[in-house]
Amino acid sequence: MNKLGFFFLSVLLLGLAETVFAQAAEQPMTSPEAIKSFLVNPSITHSQKWAYARAVSPVTPPERIVLQGLIQDVGEGDGWYYALARLVSANDYESGAVMGPVLCEKTNRYYALALGLLGYKDGAKYLRQTLLNSPPSFVAHACQFALRLLGEKDKPLMADEPKTLDTSFPVALSASKTNLFLGDSFYLQSEIENKSSHVIRLVEGRQFFNQYLKVKSIDGEFVLPITLAVFDYDPDVSMFPLIEMGSALSITNACVVQVLEPKRTEWVDMIPSRKTVCLMSEDQSWCYDIGFYEPQKTFDVELTIVYEPVVPANALKRLGMAENTVLQERIVSNPLRLHILEPGVRKD
Repeated sequence: MNKLGFFFLSVLLLGLAETVFAQAAEQPMTSPEAIKSFLVNPSITHSQKWAYARAVSPVTPPERIVLQGLIQDVGEGDGWYYALARLVSANDYESGAVMGPVLCEKTNRYYALALGLLGYKDGAKYLRQTLLNSPPSFVAHACQFALRLLGEKDKPLMADEPKTLDTSFPVALSASKTNLFLGDSFYLQSEIENKSSHVIRLVEGRQFFNQYLKVKSIDGEFVLPITLAVFDYDPDVSMFPLIEMGSALSITNACVVQVLEPKRTEWVDMIPSRKTVCLMSEDQSWCYDIGFYEPQKTFDVELTIVYEPVVPANALKRLGMAENTVLQERIVSNPLRLHILEPGVRKD
């Protein structure tokens, strides 16, 4: 065979191999060995694995065996990720029994989301246990979102967060109005008194509400914080406002109640978009999703300031401030209740 003939034969064989490989990737795999090999193979692209993972056809018994095996080994490359997505896409309810214990062990947000998307009711105990273990915030938020999808309720309003009475620095929280329609703007105000015998500085005066505002649903809905914008400030004296002896400092924030469709950053094409009612600052420095929107549904929430600062020692050093000049005492304000309803619905 001459060089030209060899060249054309090579091209033909290469094209045939690519076609066979593409067809293999598109065809359903039935043997456990083929499925595992496909999902753990680092040479196979994300789009190829994701196309398999997003298939909505029911999983076969051999598939279930290998997929459940993969999701129990989170450290095995990224095969667990696609296996988990495949089980959720196929709505394989019984696999929730395997996902729950892995969530508690590995504290992985995707397992939390999977339990919620499957509607696996027994998963609530694993989600709550994970929350009790003080996971990273992004894992906690995924657990809370999953519990909301399961129709679970949050624990009652915090009985252990009473207003701090025995303090030299009482904090009062108020609002320009407490009965609100969707779309209404209003102001939140926090006033901090200094009844001590010395001047004091607050921590995070610019981001006070973003740092210390807590929102709970009176009706037991899971309230989810949402990041709409990221603010990056260089430290300056406005971060640590001064309160003279016998004086008070008022911090005001313009707020609004709006209906939004928050965009999730994980499993974007798997988690259905849904309108939610959001309580937020007008500058978008903080936002709370207080529940799924439903026509004429009312929302009752309780707001509290829990001043529990993390002292930024490096920032204080750069500004030449001593650490003992800032208020580090944990202080809890009075609770403030807001009643939110749709325009056209009568206010009681």
